[in-house]
Amino acid sequence: MKKTLLFAAVICLAAAFTGCKDTKIPTNDTTKLWVAPNADWTQVGYIDAKGNFAIPATYQAAYDFCCGYACVVVGNRVQFIDKNNKLQTSAPAMDDCDVNFYHNCLGYKISNLWGMVDTHFKTVIQPANYYLGYMSKDGLALVQRTSSSKLGYMDRSGKVAIAEMYDGASMFIDGVAVVRMGNYYGAIDKKGQFVINPTYDYLKSVGGGRIAFNEKGSDKGGLLDLKGNVVVAAMYDDFDPVGFTTSNLMVAERNNSFSFYDKNGNLAFPGNYISCSSFYDGVAWVLISEDSNWQLIDTKGKVLFSLDSNQEPYTIFHNGLAQIVTVGSNSATLEFIDKSKNVVYSCSVSASDLAPARVKGQLDKTRLYAGTEAAMMVNPKEVNMDR
Repeated sequence: MKKTLLFAAVICLAAAFTGCKDTKIPTNDTTKLWVAPNADWTQVGYIDAKGNFAIPATYQAAYDFCCGYACVVVGNRVQFIDKNNKLQTSAPAMDDCDVNFYHNCLGYKISNLWGMVDTHFKTVIQPANYYLGYMSKDGLALVQRTSSSKLGYMDRSGKVAIAEMYDGASMFIDGVAVVRMGNYYGAIDKKGQFVINPTYDYLKSVGGGRIAFNEKGSDKGGLLDLKGNVVVAAMYDDFDPVGFTTSNLMVAERNNSFSFYDKNGNLAFPGNYISCSSFYDGVAWVLISEDSNWQLIDTKGKVLFSLDSNQEPYTIFHNGLAQIVTVGSNSATLEFIDKSKNVVYSCSVSASDLAPARVKGQLDKTRLYAGTEAAMMVNPKEVNMDR
């Protein structure tokens, strides 16, 4: 098995902050409905906590709820429904969209240009931009107005708040944004002033008031505070892009294994893993060795349960449920389980009759991270620091 941070693919599912009731980012939304395929894997709908289809499996693709709405595909057209499966007819026609709201705003694309709607599906930023990132808590979204312009930031009214002058940029997290000018990285505040001068070979916001940096001329990384002071000396080989946004613990790699650390670089609990997820819903998936089974742990490192040898996690936990896959000799079974390992819903597919591409692709897109603010740092829609 390849040594990796588990779930490092970019997808459209976000994690809930433990104990947080803010529903302004995906899937802090507390609508307890989960995307699931029907028995023959031809279409998808939404199951409830008991495994019953609360919204019938009639869609070509569907995504998790955010701000009370979910994006679905109807006849190859992007539309939105509420928890009662009512189509939101006030939504403008869209060729493409972000599928999730971020801080009450959702980006959409028409005629190859991006704009934004609010949670009433009223256009707040006209579709006139070559590129438009997710809206941040600070009310700023990354923007590139034309294909030839550089990157800047636009506010909720569609006004350019920070001039397009950056060669690379990320969304605002903790009130600052990592930007690149030429080959060097720095960080700016909401007024566009540098709080960390662009002198670093690499920076990445990891939430929790921390910015990861690479030591000049080295592959080793450490952590800065939001003013650029070194909090943790360069000692890590790699960071989990989710960082501290879902708990006070972050996954980092040292000496060819992954462990959990706090914001000051202290080891949270003994445990070295060849693969693991970040904490979501207060739990994380970990794998100790090639020969071991996947385990679910809490934030103290306590093992809650282990999967069987032929089982692998397919998603992180969200609102109390996660998906796992059981692989047989001629089939695969997708199961929704709770934190006690009880199976809520399952469906199987034979190896000779794999799920249609549209459904499989949809399921792939609902896997594991993306909706936490730091995860958006690795989302190509949100930022390409090398553009």
